[in-house]
Amino acid sequence: MVHIAHISDTHLGNRQYGSDIRRQDFTDAFAQSVERAIERDVDAIIHTGDLFHRRTPPLPQVNQCINVLRRADDAGIPFLGIVGNHDRKMDDQWLDLMAYTGTASRLDSSPTMVGEGEEAVAIYGIDAVPSPAWETTDFELEPPENDDAYRLLCMHQLLHPPVPEIMAEYPAESVIDRLDLEIDGLALGDYHEAVSEDVKGVDVWYAGSTERGSAGEEGPRTITMLSDFSGHTMSRSHVTLDTRDFEQIPITFEENDGYEHARSKFEEVDLTDAVAVVSLTGKRTSLTASDVHEIALDRGAAVARVDDNRGREHLDIGADPTADVEDPDTLIDRRLAKAGLSEPALDVESMVRDEATSTAALDDNADQMISEAQDDAFESENPDAVLGDGPAEEPDESPEEPVESDEAAEQGEQEADEEAEPESEDDEEEDVAPLAERVANAGPGGPNEPDDADPIETAQRLREQAEAAVEAVEGGGGDSDAAQAESDESGDQPAPADAEPADTGDEPEPVEAETEADADDEPVEGEPPEVRAETAPTPDEGEGEAVEAEATDGGSDTEDEDTDDDSESTKAESDGASSQTSFADLASEGDDS
Repeated sequence: MVHIAHISDTHLGNRQYGSDIRRQDFTDAFAQSVERAIERDVDAIIHTGDLFHRRTPPLPQVNQCINVLRRADDAGIPFLGIVGNHDRKMDDQWLDLMAYTGTASRLDSSPTMVGEGEEAVAIYGIDAVPSPAWETTDFELEPPENDDAYRLLCMHQLLHPPVPEIMAEYPAESVIDRLDLEIDGLALGDYHEAVSEDVKGVDVWYAGSTERGSAGEEGPRTITMLSDFSGHTMSRSHVTLDTRDFEQIPITFEENDGYEHARSKFEEVDLTDAVAVVSLTGKRTSLTASDVHEIALDRGAAVARVDDNRGREHLDIGADPTADVEDPDTLIDRRLAKAGLSEPALDVESMVRDEATSTAALDDNADQMISEAQDDAFESENPDAVLGDGPAEEPDESPEEPVESDEAAEQGEQEADEEAEPESEDDEEEDVAPLAERVANAGPGGPNEPDDADPIETAQRLREQAEAAVEAVEGGGGDSDAAQAESDESGDQPAPADAEPADTGDEPEPVEAETEADADDEPVEGEPPEVRAETAPTPDEGEGEAVEAEATDGGSDTEDEDTDDDSESTKAESDGASSQTSFADLASEGDDS
């Protein structure tokens, strides 16, 4: 009669609660499982994933694992396994290393035969499949030569049933439907409780873990024994393992509760060599979580874990589900499944998550993998099959722009045309720059003149502009001491130089300056800033003579600006204007021609 021991989720190297004691517990539970199988003289041991807790287990745990497997090999018992999600690596797996030592074999789509005749068992294996690759994974199995053999498939996935639907990744029925070979049994790993279910005539079960991965895993730890293989049927039984007890101790605190209150709760349970998982709720007190931890150890606990939730709102999320089955890798795989990444991209992503990959090797390996994928895509008749289609495009939910009527569109065009019309001459005069800047920019080649402008025409135009500017300055604004005194005496504020006269329908008469400012005088402190500008000669003045005019700066927007700052700014503008070609020179050149 054929007997097979089913072991799963040993999680070697798991330093639970930061305890070296717990890490050794996981190794001891694995060793005990193999010893139970040897004692029952089984024909094979199958392991359905998560042999190690991490992709990079500590070397001592790797050596301990090899030593345990060597015991089974010495007893003539083959160890047949698949790779789980916790210890899955990019390329070579830890099971491949065990196979190299001759202590284990890795299951695949080809049948591994155990027993003969009607009692023969054909065993297959599919490693843990990450969510992004689930739809593209090949589920084809090679038929056994013995048609009477019991066909047993080993996988490491969360399937419903028997896993509660809220925890499951996929329906068990969908897996059975995808297989091209009719199977009799489906031995599973990844769920840490021993449960089973009949799905479409297929016996589906989990062996559970050999040690408790969390305090919520309250049931006894077991391994599953398979026997009585005949006529595509078999029987299952469980062997209980001797593992360390877990004791959960809830303690609720009121305001005046302290050390004695906590210690009294520990006296209610026997913590000898147990794992004490303590939960603190209620009011905050002077007793710390460290104090509670010390009490647990004093009461004989081998390992203590204290969760201090005092002062927080308690949320009752119910008792089910209690098993911790999701890990960061599972959550990442689920997110990647939505990204629609190609197989090469998934390989690179797995390499990045692999802690054994050095930083130096990461770039080289990634470049090589991408280059190979590109070469395959160029050679392939269907590049999308190699590089993937990417994530599905989400529908554009942005609101549509309203469609304007013909009348509204015509009105919009008319408004645009009005905005584009040039300003009138009056508006231009209001927005002109200070006089010195206008004169400086008006020279040939300046911003206001093309480089190929006729010098004679330019000189004539500049003369006319200068005359108009001087006339405007003399008529509109030079302030004198007398005018300033009169203004101060009357208490009236002087009107800004650029203020527009009231619209009476008549032309405003020019206002004569009360005093005539000497062209050589410097600005008087306290007076409004003045600007000096070199202008072209008027027709009444001698040829070649330059006229200097002092004018009040009418560009000030506020009456309380700092006068000195304005004077310095205006003087700088005047200096810039003097560097341009003089109007007198241009006028002279025009007369000579």
